Amino acid sequence: MVWVPVESAEEQGLRRPVAKSRLPQVWRLLRGKPSDLPSDHKKRYAHVREQIEGGGVCAIAEALRDLQWKNVHVRKMTLEGKRLYEKGMKLLATEIALVRGHDTEAVESKIARVLQKNVDSRADA
Repeated sequence: MVWVPVESAEEQGLRRPVAKSRLPQVWRLLRGKPSDLPSDHKKRYAHVREQIEGGGVCAIAEALRDLQWKNVHVRKMTLEGKRLYEKGMKLLATEIALVRGHDTEAVESKIARVLQKNVDSRADA
């Protein structure tokens, strides 16, 4: 447990968990069409890092979807890409598990299945 003064919570990057009513939007994003990531690896990872570290659950979901697509259809992820993917997966799974009252590992498995199914269904794209 971490204690942070309420006055500086936003400054520390803390926010309220996503509302349960917004979870369907997160799942739609995970199933959605991937966005193009910058081809330059420095720009790409800066963009993804910003989504994962500074965004809400929707930005994290988009980053995971796009990284998964790139990993399968463009080029395998580098170590930095894998690190960011794992960080995003942990953050997203933990938040969804917290909101839904589910086990984090089960949510992580479900996210991975949804992402893989999305990539497989767009194999000809």
